[in-house]
Amino acid sequence: MTGRDTRPLATALVVLASAAHGPASALAAAGTDAVRRVQRLLAPAEPLSRVHRHLLRAGAAALALVPLLLALTPAVVALALGRIQPM
Repeated sequence: MTGRDTRPLATALVVLASAAHGPASALAAAGTDAVRRVQRLLAPAEPLSRVHRHLLRAGAAALALVPLLLALTPAVVALALGRIQPM
């Protein structure tokens, strides 16, 4: 199962739910719950909301800035302590 292709998992759930003496504990619910799970797995993915897209962009930008900030920290500290002269 790669990416969003959930058909194999949905098929396996249907097979388990329809088995006469199948492992009910594997489904952890009655047949109607299995049907709901299959419907949820086969439904198209919902797009991210505007707020979630902005949060994702802000998080990616913050993660991109972390290495730069870590690399600049020793130079900023040295400047602040007067150990090196600005150019």
